[in-house]
Amino acid sequence: MAEVNLYRYDFSLIRNFGVESLKKYLKNEIPDFTRLFNLKYSSRSHETICNLLNEQINSGFDDTSIEGTLFQLLVYVIPERSYYFTFSTNLNIDIALEHLNSKFPDIVNMKITKISRQVEHLLTIRKEQSKLVFLFNEGVASLGKTEEKCGFYVACIIDFENNGIEIKLNQHLRRSTGKKVKNIISEVEEFLKRNLSFSTPTESFYFQPNRSNEAFIHKGLYKLFEEESSRSLDLIKRKIAEFEGEEDVEQAEKVLKLNVSKYLEEELHLRSPEPYVNKVLSAKYQDTALIMEEAEFINDGGYIFGFTFVDRKITKSSNKNEENKPVYYSKIFWDLKETVKDYEEICELGVYWKFNKNDFSKVGLDTRDKDNLSYVEVGFKETQHILEIHYYVNRDDGKDFINTLHERRVRRKYVIGKIEKFIYGK
Repeated sequence: MAEVNLYRYDFSLIRNFGVESLKKYLKNEIPDFTRLFNLKYSSRSHETICNLLNEQINSGFDDTSIEGTLFQLLVYVIPERSYYFTFSTNLNIDIALEHLNSKFPDIVNMKITKISRQVEHLLTIRKEQSKLVFLFNEGVASLGKTEEKCGFYVACIIDFENNGIEIKLNQHLRRSTGKKVKNIISEVEEFLKRNLSFSTPTESFYFQPNRSNEAFIHKGLYKLFEEESSRSLDLIKRKIAEFEGEEDVEQAEKVLKLNVSKYLEEELHLRSPEPYVNKVLSAKYQDTALIMEEAEFINDGGYIFGFTFVDRKITKSSNKNEENKPVYYSKIFWDLKETVKDYEEICELGVYWKFNKNDFSKVGLDTRDKDNLSYVEVGFKETQHILEIHYYVNRDDGKDFINTLHERRVRRKYVIGKIEKFIYGK
C-alpha cells in the first residue's frame, strides 16, 4: 500500500514567512490561489496557507518550485546572523557529496517537507556550484502574543572553492528557543568533523588551526577599517580642495598644513608646532564632513557607521551612530583614529556599502544606473573566536520573495568577498 501524506507543510515551517509575502508569491505558483485562499480563510492565515498547500500536494500538485524557494529563503533571507571560519581540505565537492550520499542516502536533496527522516535535526543537503548547503532543524520558537510555534532552522554553507564555512541563523528565533550560539556552532562543527572525516590521508577535512582566533580577526577588521576610512578621508580631502578652489588635492592639503603650522608658530607661539598640525587637520576634516551629505559617502562606495576599539591595558571605546550614519560626523572618530592606527586592531566594525551588483570592482558609482546598484549594512565582530556577521535588514525587503532572495544572495557574495580579502587574505 502506498504511503500517504509523505510530504506535508507544517505550520512551524510556514510561520517563518510573512503572510502577505507568502500570498503574493503563491499567487504566481498556484492556479486560482486567491479564490482557494478565501474559501479556506480563517483567523490564522499561516494555518490557512498550510492547509491549502497540503491539499494541493495531496491532489498531485508539483510543489518543487515552492519547496525550493522556501528552502532558499531559510538559508539566505531568514537568518541575519552568520558565523564564518575557514577549513582545510584536499577533498573536492563531488567526493564529499558522494561520501555524504553514502552515509545519508535519503537526506541529499530531500524535500524539507518530508515527514519521516533518518537523521535527527538534519533536514537536507544540497549542492550549489562549489558549495554544499546543510539545513538543520534546531527546535521551535514561540512568537507573538499567542506564542505561535515557529521552526528554528540553522543553515551551514561549505564553500569548497574558497575553503570557507558559514553557519547562519536568526537571532530572534534563537533567543526564543534559549539555545546558545556557542552550542549551535559546536554542534555543527562536530557534525562536519564526524561526517566529513575519511580514513585515508588524501581525503581529509579539518578546520584551519589558529586562523579564527581573537587577535587574528581583530587585525583583519582593522585592515578593513583602514581601507574604508582612508577612502572616505580621500573624499573629504577632495571636498576641501573643492572649497579652496584647488584642483590638485595633494597641493591643497600641503598648503593647508603649511598655513596651520604657520598659525601655530606665529600666532600661538608654539616652538614645535608639528605634533599639533594633524590634530588641527582632524578638526578640519570633521568640520568638512559635517557639511557633506550622507549621499556623498554612499555614492563613493559607502562608509563606516560604527567601530569598537579595545586598549587591553586601559579601556574600551565604542563609536556608533544610532541611525547608522557615517562616523566621520563624530569627534570621537577623529580623536581615536591615530590611536587605533598604533594598535592596528578593531574588535567591532559596522559598514554601509553601496556597490554595482554586476561588477563588484567598480569604483565610483553612477546613480543613474539604479538597476545595477545594491547596498548592504553589515556589522562584524569576534564571537567564540569566530567572525560574526550581522546583516541589518530592511523590513520592506521581504515583500517580494524572488527579488529579496536575489538581493540577499548578491549582498552575501559581496560581504564574503570583502572578509576573504581583508581578514583571510585570499
